[in-house]
Amino acid sequence: MLRPLLKLWLRFGLSHRAFEEVVRWVMVDLAAKDFTLDGKKQSDSRISVITGLTRHQVKAYREMDLEDSPSKAKANRATRVLTGWIADKECLNDDGSPLPLNVLGKKPSFPALVQRHAGDVPHRAILDELVAMGTVELKGEQAILLSRGNVPQGGSPEPTLEILGHDASTLMDTMVYNLDSEGSDSRFQKKVSYAGLSHEQIQQFQKASSEEAQKLLEKWNLELRALKKKAGTTEDQKERRIGWGLYFFDGEDRS
Repeated sequence: MLRPLLKLWLRFGLSHRAFEEVVRWVMVDLAAKDFTLDGKKQSDSRISVITGLTRHQVKAYREMDLEDSPSKAKANRATRVLTGWIADKECLNDDGSPLPLNVLGKKPSFPALVQRHAGDVPHRAILDELVAMGTVELKGEQAILLSRGNVPQGGSPEPTLEILGHDASTLMDTMVYNLDSEGSDSRFQKKVSYAGLSHEQIQQFQKASSEEAQKLLEKWNLELRALKKKAGTTEDQKERRIGWGLYFFDGEDRS
């Protein structure tokens, strides 16, 4: 479970000390939010007992707020812009493919897309982030979508780690939830895998299945988008985010 995470961590030249700091903060945050006793406010002393950290350390980590980092906010806005790009009719041609968008405001306009889906933020900052991630290419005054999903390819480590960290955590959350649930209350979590296929067979299957998965995700994106437009706003809705994540894996056969 840790190997792919640490492989990415080392790729960006991040130290074990930085990893340890993040792990400590997450442990304190989880202990404070998910391990409270009924009707009692979680104290630094109890968190210290649960985590093994000193009360002084617990107090320091509780005063930190790693979740509200600027890089995370930027990554979330970039994701919303990409989602809009593949769903917004103003940004699609007749067959539903994403159009190149004009950077200077002429329709179809990238600044207008950012305004609709990311709010009042500089469109150039979002564009630079998408270009750095390898998701968008800038040709002259046009932005061209290279990938229909926010899959980071490079750039600075923080936004990349934020996006990958969110995707990995949603999968782990589902797995942990299913361990504690019973019967119909469990969330969908299944996979199919085979060993012994040739390189050519793997390439053919990966290409075909990726195209089918992309179509399915885009279909669900449109359905959820339509539901959101019909929905009202309640406190419960503000606290919940649902979705699906599909991924292809290819690695060593350890069976």
